[in-house]
Amino acid sequence: MTETVMDASAVLASLNGEPGAEVVDAALAGSMVSAVNFAEVVSKLIVRGMPEVEAAEAVRLWFSASSSATTPVTSAVAIESPDAKS
Repeated sequence: MTETVMDASAVLASLNGEPGAEVVDAALAGSMVSAVNFAEVVSKLIVRGMPEVEAAEAVRLWFSASSSATTPVTSAVAIESPDAKS
């Protein structure tokens, strides 16, 4: 079972070696990222000047190396999220 759900800022911190990257990296194995956050990471890399194909590949490689999984965002997922219950 997945215990950690990564948001885009966590993935970007890890990819860019930003402060907090070591915390993110320690929690990567078996973590999950929504398809929406995956798209946000690719978008941020493109905005920062990385070509689109290269950005998408960098994120795919990061997910493969980290054993993270992406998940689609459905209404059922949204309803089960902790934010929806608070």
